[in-house]
Amino acid sequence: MCRALRPVKLNVERVLRGVGRLWSLTRGKMCVVDVELLVVPDCPNEFGALSVLRSALERVGLTAQSVRITVIVSWEQAQERGFVGSPTILIDGVDPFDVLGQGPAVACRVYVTAEGLMGVPPLGDVVTALTAARDRDRGLVSPD
Repeated sequence: MCRALRPVKLNVERVLRGVGRLWSLTRGKMCVVDVELLVVPDCPNEFGALSVLRSALERVGLTAQSVRITVIVSWEQAQERGFVGSPTILIDGVDPFDVLGQGPAVACRVYVTAEGLMGVPPLGDVVTALTAARDRDRGLVSPD
């Protein structure tokens, strides 16, 4: 019985070390931002969106954050998730690039940028959205 408990203890210690690193990255304030990438199967912009997200997370100081990838396969699922096209980035469950009046779609998505229409949002815009989420979280969670 003790042998079964020991690996659990080691895993808890590993998790706590990871939390400590995240804690120090956010200058003493616990900060967890939920980041999810919604895509359709075989999305040609999935890799580009993931790359932008990872770069933005690094710039914001959230390199320990993970990104969940969810594949949307049906119109019903798109409607349920508020999915308007692939790729869609959700930060704490919200699409920071939401355009009023867009309906659900199982299709590619385009983003309006200074350079024209693109398949992924600009890095600066993603950094801005993540910074806002990080700062909101910093005000909500305090060490005790």
